[in-house]
Order: sequence, then C-alpha cells, then structure tokens
Amino acid sequence: MIAACVEGDQHDAGIQMLSDLMDLDGWDVYCAAADVPAGDLLISIERRKPEMLALSSAMLDELLLVADMIAALRNSETLSGARIRVGGQLFNEDSHLWRKVGADGYARDATDAVLLADWLTSEERRGA
Repeated sequence: MIAACVEGDQHDAGIQMLSDLMDLDGWDVYCAAADVPAGDLLISIERRKPEMLALSSAMLDELLLVADMIAALRNSETLSGARIRVGGQLFNEDSHLWRKVGADGYARDATDAVLLADWLTSEERRGA
C-alpha cells in the first residue's frame, strides 16, 4: 500500500497513523507522507504497483488534486487495478464525496481505513 497526502496538504498525522496500523495488520506499506507532488506520487505508484492507495486531503482546494490523481490512475493500463481509498477532514465533512472523486471507498479514521482496505482487497470482494 502507498499512503500519501496530496500536494499542498501538510496534515500528515492521520496518514502516518494509518500507515502504522496497516503495517501492524500485515500490509507492506510505503508512506509518502505529506505534500506529495502528483508526479512524484505517480512515479512511486508505477514503481511499486501497490494493491491499495490511500489518499488524504484536509482542504477543499485540494479536492481537484485528489480527483485528478484518481482519474490518472483509472486511465493507466498498468495502474488501474489498484484500489483507492480516501480520507481526511475534507471527506469527513461530506461522507459521500469519495464517490464523486471516483475512489473505491472512504474511511472516517485510521482504524476504519484498515478494515476498509482489508474488505476492498478480500478474495470474496474481488470475486476470486
């Protein structure tokens, strides 16, 4: 899994907590942390080919960056299979916003995010 706050977002406490909890849950986690430029994040994703991407955003003016990142992943043949979950204050204010940006799910906090990640990648969910 790769965890990151979108470019401009300095609020990385939640994404750090999520990374630690995912690691404890047995995931191989790369935490890119705060304020990750979109180009750098795409390079990391291309190199690591994660099963899960966790994006965090706290501010409304970062919403377009989240939507653009998700669109870029969905449009990439090699990256389109990654599950994308979003979180952060922006999504806590509107719990349906994750659908509008094209994510696979949303979690209110790091604990729920671990459960969501496990569910999104479960064998039953993928139909295997």
